[in-house]
Amino acid sequence: MSKAPARQPRRSPASKEAERQRRVHLHRKAAGTCVCCGRFPAVPERTQCAACLARVSRRAKERTAERKSLGLCVQCGRPSAKGIYHCRVCRPLSKAFMARRLAAQRRRDDAEKRKSHTRALIRDHLHSLTSRQREVMILRAGLNDHEARSGKEVADMLGVSRQAVSVVEKAAWRRIKRSWTGPGK
Repeated sequence: MSKAPARQPRRSPASKEAERQRRVHLHRKAAGTCVCCGRFPAVPERTQCAACLARVSRRAKERTAERKSLGLCVQCGRPSAKGIYHCRVCRPLSKAFMARRLAAQRRRDDAEKRKSHTRALIRDHLHSLTSRQREVMILRAGLNDHEARSGKEVADMLGVSRQAVSVVEKAAWRRIKRSWTGPGK
């Protein structure tokens, strides 16, 4: 029994035309001609000739003016507040805001570096710890499942007090520091 070939979904005439235009656009771009009209642009690195660039620029200005008059975002066309040209999503960010955002990203990156450095340090010196210290440090740093736990969570898992976990962790760090720097250094 043979299978019938899978039917391709029918395309609407508009999608066929869009596909044809896309193919023409790619062909013209590969040939180094204007992607809109097919003429050679005055500047070879450009994908549009001067006339098409002017037409696109004029249309963009008209669209921007129309959207401003209707109270819409000039970039995406969503409704925006009165007197504001960009919606909340498209609003350009100020330099001060961008500086704060970059500083926060740097702090997050630094914290992640510290965490990964701590994990690597613990992983390298696990052999020098007692079994209890090893267990506490693995849970605290999240070496098994990449999920660092708080002292209270570790205490609940091991059935001891939070202070006992803290004492074991401090002793483990002293031992790691001693093995890292070496005796007498």
